[in-house]
Amino acid sequence: MNEVRARQPINLDVRQEQPNISTVAVDLQSPSADRTTLLYVYNPLNIREIAALVEGSTPTATWNLEYSNDVSVFSSLFTTAITTSSTTTTKLYYPDVKYVPSGHWLWLNLSATGGTLDHLHLAVIYEQ
Repeated sequence: MNEVRARQPINLDVRQEQPNISTVAVDLQSPSADRTTLLYVYNPLNIREIAALVEGSTPTATWNLEYSNDVSVFSSLFTTAITTSSTTTTKLYYPDVKYVPSGHWLWLNLSATGGTLDHLHLAVIYEQ
């Protein structure tokens, strides 16, 4: 797993599971509201699903995935931000917008946290 140092400690992992299906996974340690870049889209991709899990004491994380070729003007994959509070079972989410065009960045926008949030685990499963 590649470790990337940013404003908050994160681990980022990109894998190809099947010929056209890949996963980018991020583990944010003690995250706060912020944006975290996940990947640059060289070839158009379709998001299949997003898996999320939080760790901590009654933790919650409110987030959305966003994409754009200009960080000041972006589109969201979900019409409403998602709040994840499951600490025991991975929750699967299916985005409202599934297509991300080439030449765009994909990032996680963590807009709010609650309780004691030790980790936010997020995996984006996509196909090209």
